[in-house]
Amino acid sequence: MGERVLFGRGRPACPTCGHVVFLSPHPAAGCCVLHDGRVLMVRRRYNPALGDWCFPAGYVEWDETIEAAAAREVEEETGLQVEVGDLVSAASYFESPTRHGVIVLFEARVLGGTLTPADDALEAAFFPLDAPPPNIAFETHRLALARLRQRVASRQP
Repeated sequence: MGERVLFGRGRPACPTCGHVVFLSPHPAAGCCVLHDGRVLMVRRRYNPALGDWCFPAGYVEWDETIEAAAAREVEEETGLQVEVGDLVSAASYFESPTRHGVIVLFEARVLGGTLTPADDALEAAFFPLDAPPPNIAFETHRLALARLRQRVASRQP
């Protein structure tokens, strides 16, 4: 693969035909689920960050909205059905030279289901907003947790 400067940046390009490959981040979505003043987190079954805690989240599939993906990921990882609410955080992440993405996390509330860890989650549990687990997997999730705390605090009388 060669390189071609286009729009002020070097980009991968075919050395034969010159076709430019625009590398795009993978979109991911998830939820910061609040229930009885506590926030839902899952402990990761796989790397990256095996055994650490994060919000239930995952990649957006081709045929779904980002909100639908967020709700689906919560149900797949925790067994809970949720109503997706307002945006908490949208942030870029750079996990490795080949793994770049954008994660969008929404506030959500429980509609039903039974809390049962599954899919990518070893455990699923609710934590007090001011006492989350110490080993949160990703900077983007720590940022969202801080924003969620501010949002909840601003609602208090």
